[in-house]
Amino acid sequence: MKNFKRITGLTLISMLMLFSVSVSQAQTLGTKKVVTLKLEYYECGDLCSIEFKDVSSGKVYSFENIDDKTKDNGIVAGIQGAYYDNGESDSKLKGKTYKAVIEYRKTDIMSYDGEFPRKTGKKKSQWMINTLSK
Repeated sequence: MKNFKRITGLTLISMLMLFSVSVSQAQTLGTKKVVTLKLEYYECGDLCSIEFKDVSSGKVYSFENIDDKTKDNGIVAGIQGAYYDNGESDSKLKGKTYKAVIEYRKTDIMSYDGEFPRKTGKKKSQWMINTLSK
């Protein structure tokens, strides 16, 4: 009987610890963080793609994390210009770091069924880049 109470107590404590960890990692709309992003690649063909990686967490951010609310201070246009100036190569761009303020917020779901992305009218919650700076 003592072992049963002990095992039950340990199980209860373990479950409470797991619950507290999962709650602490839950996302809340409006939460903001300042992160350092490293440019992993940039490419532009039919559609352009960009990939940044958070240097501390390893999370990847792309054009899906940039929308009309993002203030990039001309950085994305600068990356694109340098890409074309370097013969459509991102070799001189890779590894550059940027400071970003990211926010967990609702954003439009886009559809890429043609030349240009279009809004579907639906929303999703995800981490989005609010500002990007050097």
